[in-house]
Amino acid sequence: MEGCFSSDLKPFYDRFFELLGEESEVNGKFVVKEVIYHFAMVQFRNTHGFGSGKVEYNEKVFEEIQSEFGRIFEEFAGFCLRKGGDETYINSVMREWLIDFSEKLGLNDLN
Repeated sequence: MEGCFSSDLKPFYDRFFELLGEESEVNGKFVVKEVIYHFAMVQFRNTHGFGSGKVEYNEKVFEEIQSEFGRIFEEFAGFCLRKGGDETYINSVMREWLIDFSEKLGLNDLN
């Protein structure tokens, strides 16, 4: 598999970033930070590098964001698996992307 930002993976990167950017504008950065934190907790079984948004959120809104994020992730993971990637590769790409998204969206500056 090529690097994390290969042209084949860029559409997935863009879809994730668009979703998180839109949700950041509509529902706030703290909610997006919480979505990323929950994803890291479940997918990586490790939240090192990711902090909780520590926000009271509307359960329905949160579930909708997680659901859409999950749909994109399933497509991304399936694509990587078909191209010869494995769980370690998929998780390393997602970890790198989530750190990048957090920086670009200013989530790391939230207390």
